[in-house]
Amino acid sequence: MTDSPPRDLPSLPTVDVVLMPSPAIARRSEETSRQLAEHGTEFTLRDGELFAHLSLYMGTFDRPQWELEQVLADIAKETPPVRLTAERYTQDLDHGMIEITYENSAPVTRLQEMVVAAFNPLRSGMRERDPVGRVLREWQPTTTGEVRTNLERYGYDEIGGHFRPHITFTRFRLRDLSIDTGALPPPAAFSGIFPTLGLFEMGEHGTCTRRMVELRLGDNR
Repeated sequence: MTDSPPRDLPSLPTVDVVLMPSPAIARRSEETSRQLAEHGTEFTLRDGELFAHLSLYMGTFDRPQWELEQVLADIAKETPPVRLTAERYTQDLDHGMIEITYENSAPVTRLQEMVVAAFNPLRSGMRERDPVGRVLREWQPTTTGEVRTNLERYGYDEIGGHFRPHITFTRFRLRDLSIDTGALPPPAAFSGIFPTLGLFEMGEHGTCTRRMVELRLGDNR
């Protein structure tokens, strides 16, 4: 006897709970993603299709959407907009991601803690894959320390000491490609207010492909 779902049932979509940048930062992220496309990339950010975002928590949820939206609304109304300082570009030469990384400040850390505490009890098992394509049930046994603990407790590794607030611009087809970021906007151009929380359905490479709901922070109406 097994508790695995029948093979003909579709898997649950992965949902990303995200902090959304201001329109100005979103546009600059999309422009940078287009600029990077000349190097050969897997995707390009564009408004309404592939959204610039900062991930707080990823999971699969066998719950009605309205229930997840209510949980998010309860967090949003208690949280003021978050101002973040961009620190540097980060290039992942193992997996091809290029990102802008933000200071791990107290407000964004507290917000992630609230999101994880609220959403983790609602998740349905573990995601099938992470943004770089690893099958989590195969990768988890190879991990150690806080990464393994996070996967076991939360089904998500980038929590606590491994939380890296960032916006991913794209993913290079040549995974070990390293570029000179001097031609890109200075990191400070991505600093500013992140005014909304969102729930998005995820696609390949950690992209946010469908907006489920987006809620303004600090809106107590």
